Amino acid sequence: MGWLKDALHAGGTGGLNWHWHAWQSQTLWQPTVAGITRFLQTTAPHRPHLLLLGGSAGWMMPTAWLQSFARIDAYDIDPFAPWLFQRRHGAGLQRSGVQVNHHRLDALLDRKSVV
Repeated sequence: MGWLKDALHAGGTGGLNWHWHAWQSQTLWQPTVAGITRFLQTTAPHRPHLLLLGGSAGWMMPTAWLQSFARIDAYDIDPFAPWLFQRRHGAGLQRSGVQVNHHRLDALLDRKSVV
């Protein structure tokens, strides 16, 4: 039964419940997404590698900005984050040749250092 709780809530940080609400709220978030997009357009990444911690499905990230990297390593506790991230951004990232590596990690439980 632990897998069901994990699927629904992902340790309280995501899961199906959170993603369902995020998907339903996309219209409400548009002003925030637009502001984030404007900000990110003013930042020019000077590195080819993005380390993305807790990016979830990338609900508020513009694909165009993510395409400015050659490689993305995304770490998240949520078991659905990789699938949903790929569903939202995968086609655009693949077209741009961006290599995306998803890692599932609970930083509070896993004491191994991440490099």
